[in-house]
Amino acid sequence: MIARLLGRSRRRVQDWAYAYRDDGIDAIHPPKPPGKKPRVRGEIAQWLKARLDAGPTQGDKVCTLRGKDVQRILREEKGVTLSLNAAYATLHRLGYSCLAPRPRHEKQDLAAQQKFKAEQAPLFSAPSVPRLLRTAGSAESTSWTRPASASRGR
Repeated sequence: MIARLLGRSRRRVQDWAYAYRDDGIDAIHPPKPPGKKPRVRGEIAQWLKARLDAGPTQGDKVCTLRGKDVQRILREEKGVTLSLNAAYATLHRLGYSCLAPRPRHEKQDLAAQQKFKAEQAPLFSAPSVPRLLRTAGSAESTSWTRPASASRGR
């Protein structure tokens, strides 16, 4: 029953119980399995974090730094080559998230956008009469077929 509640096999739960009985709670948590050490760590990781927090430079020629840009920056400035997956893993490990609001261009005019929304946008968003008739169908028809296919059935 405990194995089913935990979503583990009966044998796994028994191993945990025996390990706890013999060696205490520390024996239940196995040590972290060894893995490949990341290429970007220590001083280079701190440098990269500072570089990303400063934002893109004129030499980057972008408004927002992405994984490809991180690859290029590390390759050109520190001589570290990473795959795109490794670049994103590095960003995640440094505490960055790939979810971010869409960047805004520095030359955009917010006042002109608000004026457009107030004056023009209602004209674009209002449903047109022919479109309403086309989607709703006529009063005597209850089918949702296209007008050309409805005439074929007669």
